[in-house]
Amino acid sequence: MSELQYTRWYREGTITISKNSDELNGSNTLWTVAEINPGDIFTVDNTHLYEVREIVNDTKILLAETWGQSSVSNSGYGIIRNFTSTSSAKVTAHAADLFDKFTKHIDTELDQLRGYSAYEVAKNNGYTGTEAQWLESITAYGLAKKQGYTGTLDEWLESLKAAGEWSRAESQIQEITPKAEAAYSYTKYEDGLQ
Repeated sequence: MSELQYTRWYREGTITISKNSDELNGSNTLWTVAEINPGDIFTVDNTHLYEVREIVNDTKILLAETWGQSSVSNSGYGIIRNFTSTSSAKVTAHAADLFDKFTKHIDTELDQLRGYSAYEVAKNNGYTGTEAQWLESITAYGLAKKQGYTGTLDEWLESLKAAGEWSRAESQIQEITPKAEAAYSYTKYEDGLQ
C-alpha cells in the first residue's frame, strides 16, 4: 500500500448495511489489507459519521453504534482515517519521541560542557557566603582578613603604604580586579541578571 493512500479517504468497493445494524458488509473492499483501524470514521453521505469499532475481515466491519439511517445496498462510501492509528502515524510518533529524547540528551550534555563560574565552584566546594562576600574574599584585602587582619579596607591600605608595600599591593589589586569583575559579570549573566 503506497503512502499516498494514507493521505486520502478509503473508498474501494461498495457496502451494504441495514437500518439499526452495526454490521457493515463490503464487496471488493479489502479493509484489512488497506489497514483500516478501529477509530477510523465511516460515512455514506458525508453527513452521518460512524466510528469503526472492529475490522472483522476484508469485507466486514462492526460500527461503534448502530446504523440509524435507511438501509443501503451496494453503495459507495468513505472511511476517513484516524491518523493516530495508522502505521505511518505510529512511525511518525516514534520518530518524534526519539527526536525529543535526543534533544534532551544534547541539552544535558551542553549543560555539562557549559562549566561553572569560579563562584559556583566555590559554592560546590562548601563556600556559604554571598557572591559579593566571595568576591571580597578573593581580593588581597579579603585574603589579609582571612589571615587575621581586623581593620577596615582604608586602614589596611594605609598600613601597606606605611610598610612600603603599597606598590606591590597596588599591582596585585590591578591584576585581580579585572578577573573578579569578569567572574562577577559572568555569574550575573548566567543567572539572567543582565
